[in-house]
Amino acid sequence: MAYYFYLDDMMLPIPPAKMDIRIKNKNKTVNLINEGEINIIKTEGLKEISFELLLPNSNYPFADYSQSDTEIGVSAFNNLFGGSIGILGNLLNEYSFKGAEHYLEKIKIAKESKQPLRLIIMRMT
Repeated sequence: MAYYFYLDDMMLPIPPAKMDIRIKNKNKTVNLINEGEINIIKTEGLKEISFELLLPNSNYPFADYSQSDTEIGVSAFNNLFGGSIGILGNLLNEYSFKGAEHYLEKIKIAKESKQPLRLIIMRMT
């Protein structure tokens, strides 16, 4: 099973190995006068998603750069020619490689603009 992680339109080349999701509880517990307590159930709070990210500074063979935000990538090449063709396919893979600074800069711009950054996680079976 493969997972794909996107931050807005930018696919992460190496998906995180694990991801944690926590749901904040907004329930309230009240102590009663006659010894006891009740739980007042409220709607759930915001979800907190956390994961560790490996951003490549060299072209790793296990990283997927095919859907990076370049003008032409391996997926476009594969669609045009029906699959990668040896050395030419490898050259396109290297062409679409982006270092860690590219991803960090996009995250920094989103943070400084105070705009939400959409997270999309897809599981392919």
